[in-house]
Amino acid sequence: MKLTTATSHKLALVLAILMCTACSSNDDQTPPAGDDSESSLNESDCTYLDPGDLVPGSGDGVEDRKYWSPNMISPFGMVNAVARSQVYSPGGLGSPNTDQCAAENFDYPHRDTFCERRSADRDSFNCPSRRIHQGIDINAGTREQCLQLQQAAQSVGNGASPDIANLIPVLAVEDGQISYIGSYTVDLRPGQGSISRYRYLHLNMRTLNVDFGTRVKQGDVIGYYSNDFGSTPTTYHLHFEIIAFVDGVAEYVSPYASFILAEEKSKNIDCVRLL
Repeated sequence: MKLTTATSHKLALVLAILMCTACSSNDDQTPPAGDDSESSLNESDCTYLDPGDLVPGSGDGVEDRKYWSPNMISPFGMVNAVARSQVYSPGGLGSPNTDQCAAENFDYPHRDTFCERRSADRDSFNCPSRRIHQGIDINAGTREQCLQLQQAAQSVGNGASPDIANLIPVLAVEDGQISYIGSYTVDLRPGQGSISRYRYLHLNMRTLNVDFGTRVKQGDVIGYYSNDFGSTPTTYHLHFEIIAFVDGVAEYVSPYASFILAEEKSKNIDCVRLL
């Protein structure tokens, strides 16, 4: 059943809130999904680095402070989420630390990855080069959930249902319609406004909550946080893009400022800029 009704919208938000509540549990027993006292984020301490301030040596960013989508919500709602480099954080190809579930991957500050260097030739609205990352990468949940996702992947590989990996819901950031589903990509096209589409990469593609053409409301569950990357997995993260109309042309623009604003609104917090 697709969650496109008002009732399903409420259920999706309740699910996200319940999962966030589980994240803050201090039970000394075996922790449920989302409970990790070591690495759960303290939302009152949300911090972020400037737009364009990339990991040193990872490319040249652009100082784009524009809220291209000021009305969107966080794709993770109330669930802990932090923007950071997938490549240069633990578990990524540019890091000597191979543990993608390292506690630091779930800690503030938020850091931009729009325009981060890549090998493929890609365009954008204002990146200083073309071999770039066209979106931002977001880690969600906690170290404990990351470890549970790894265990679930092993079980799925041994024949278990892929639904057991559905730990963290990913939400529609705006009302719209699913306009494309690829091997590891889902596009959400808003019904109006200056945004051409939002693009979600690396969801659990076998358990999507939508089909091509499904109409969704802001906050509906589109799918679940995962590592699908076609025939090979990537690290657990969400790659999120905004394609906006600029002078009538659909351009890849920076989601970073819009994401931080959405996090503040969705979680009712204030994020502090680090100097």
